[in-house]
Order: sequence, then C-alpha cells, then structure tokens
Amino acid sequence: MKKLVLLAAVALPGCIGLTEDHVVDSLTVIHLPPPSIEQLDYWRRHEPWRTDVKRMAHDELQLVKDIPFSGQAYDPAIYEFHESNVAKPEWGSYVVRGWSDRSGRLWRWRVKVSQDRGLWYAREISHYISASYETEH
Repeated sequence: MKKLVLLAAVALPGCIGLTEDHVVDSLTVIHLPPPSIEQLDYWRRHEPWRTDVKRMAHDELQLVKDIPFSGQAYDPAIYEFHESNVAKPEWGSYVVRGWSDRSGRLWRWRVKVSQDRGLWYAREISHYISASYETEH
C-alpha cells in the first residue's frame, strides 16, 4: 500500500497542469514632480489626511484616467504599504492597490511615495498585470 501511495505522489504532478505566474509591466508611467514648499504648507494646513500614506495613494489614484475602481470609497484594507523592497531598492517606499478583472488577471497599481515631515506625496504612478497560466508538462 505504501508503494502505491508513493507512486501516486510521484506521478500526480506530471498529470496535473501546473500554473506559472506572468507579470507584465505597463508602458504607462506617470512621473509626478515634487511638491513645492508652498504646496506642502498648503497640504499641512488643509489636507491633514496626507499623513496617512494609504489614503494619500488612494486619492492620487482617483485622479488617474481609466482606472477601473475610480469613484470607490477609501478602504485601507485593500492597500499595501511597503517601506522598501529588497529586490527593487531604487523604488523606495510605495503603496500597492490590486484589482481583479473577470478573466482572473490581477491588475496592480503602484504609487511610489516620499515623505516630508510626516506628510506623504506621490512621486510616480504605474501599474502592471499578473496572470496565472496552466503549463503543460
């Protein structure tokens, strides 16, 4: 019986299609100029919510044309904040927002951010698509 179980465990991966993830970066990258001292002072006085990096990223994404979740209310649970990425140290800090379409592709928007005395602002907005495909073995 043990031999049969072992044989099934070895043969099974060859019978089942494995999935492979593919990531495709968008060609569209929106570079945002750094805010002026006057802009930062204005935000400090009138937009104190900019101390919340996820909220700031949400509002910046709402300004992007053709975004499928435009107009949705802010929900911090659907945003991920990354202070750094060992694989991409040049990115610095960033916030990611994901969205899945009907075909199962995962669209992710990345907002690279910087901070000035506790106030966050966006430096760049980009997106990429991640899809899983069955591979034949």
